Amino acid sequence: MSLANLQQLFQTFILEDKLDIEKHIANPALGNVKDRLSVYGDGYVARLEEVLADDFSALLALLGEDKFYKLTYRYIITHPSIYFSINSYGEKFPEFLNDIEAHYAEMAAFEWAEGYAITAADARVWSLGDIQKTPIENWPLLTFRLHPSLQLVTQRWNSLAIIQSLRVRKKAPKAKLLIDPITIIIWRKDLEVKYSTLELIETKLLIAIQNKKNFAEICELLCEDLPENEVAEYAVNKILICLERGLLVDAS
Repeated sequence: MSLANLQQLFQTFILEDKLDIEKHIANPALGNVKDRLSVYGDGYVARLEEVLADDFSALLALLGEDKFYKLTYRYIITHPSIYFSINSYGEKFPEFLNDIEAHYAEMAAFEWAEGYAITAADARVWSLGDIQKTPIENWPLLTFRLHPSLQLVTQRWNSLAIIQSLRVRKKAPKAKLLIDPITIIIWRKDLEVKYSTLELIETKLLIAIQNKKNFAEICELLCEDLPENEVAEYAVNKILICLERGLLVDAS
């Protein structure tokens, strides 16, 4: 059998626990072939569990090791790794948790967004001086670009409060539905991951920027929520706050 075929059989054993490769493995001096293979099969699961525990540490703290690792084992069995980098393996874990418990999924989505913010591409952050170079008459067509690390996460449960409590080693509040959903922005600034909750109108403004709307189009959207004579000033003030937070980057 060719090396490539042996490698394929070994991968199938690792990912699907099929023992077709068993007859091609030499008997060890101690133990048996299954024992020899289990070193690799069990090691694969253990390494992925370790990665998930690191990526979703708040969820681990909430559930405890026994319950958390039962969930991660189910995830590993049903989601064989398709990634070249192990850092990407937990990408579908929040979606997997949606069918189990909604606030688990929200917690996982928040933690995954934090992890993504660490590794996302960098870009030159815009300063006040950069934006002042645009003549006033050109502002209506001015567009903005958000930092590549920035993500919007919506929560319908008190998932953020649970995470915040766990991280300061306080007893987590019981999960409960919020009266109104909240939107959280998560981004990286100066190598530090930050997050902040948004008002509905702030969310609308950032989504408009994400959708490459120009300043005039953004103002038009905000007219649905504010008096027309207040919109431009509000939009400018929020864009200045975005600059201070390092949310806007060079669009060229």
